[in-house]
Amino acid sequence: MKTCACCETEKPLEDFNRNKSLPSGYTSSCKVCRAEQRRTLYAAKKENPPPRPLSKVYSNCSQEKGSSEFVAALDYLDGLHPVCKKCRQTLAKEKYDTDIARVKTLKDRFGLSLEDYTEILRLQGGRCAICNSDNPRRQGTLNFLVDHDHETGKVRGLLCHPCNSGLGMFGDNLEGVEAAAAYLRKNNG
Repeated sequence: MKTCACCETEKPLEDFNRNKSLPSGYTSSCKVCRAEQRRTLYAAKKENPPPRPLSKVYSNCSQEKGSSEFVAALDYLDGLHPVCKKCRQTLAKEKYDTDIARVKTLKDRFGLSLEDYTEILRLQGGRCAICNSDNPRRQGTLNFLVDHDHETGKVRGLLCHPCNSGLGMFGDNLEGVEAAAAYLRKNNG
């Protein structure tokens, strides 16, 4: 249980957003209060938007650019996101397309090193642990997805996108998967 700093009501931890940077690991205000704060702030800024400069210099590329080169963002004093559109695209691509990002994601989300991932894939014969396909079948990626128990975080194996999505749709509910299998057995030919 935790007391919300805003409404001063004691609530279960599920009612607070996670924040690793805080000592408690949770935000000080509950989700309901934070949502209300955001709505109020957004409405006030929408009613009285900050004056937008005609141009601004983005420090990363050191170029002065017109305000149309920046995304509108009411969260910032000048009403513009601090990173220009072109640099945002470049940064996003670097974030999601590099091996460094992949290694970080494997480590942060699943506790796996790239070597661990490669070893699991080798033990599975380079194939999906469910359908035995050697194709991840996901647009834009060449990698199988890490399947894990959402309760314990334990890695179960590597799956192609369709198999991982299927398990996700069933919410990892074994009875639901078994019922679907029985349904297919009964109604397929």
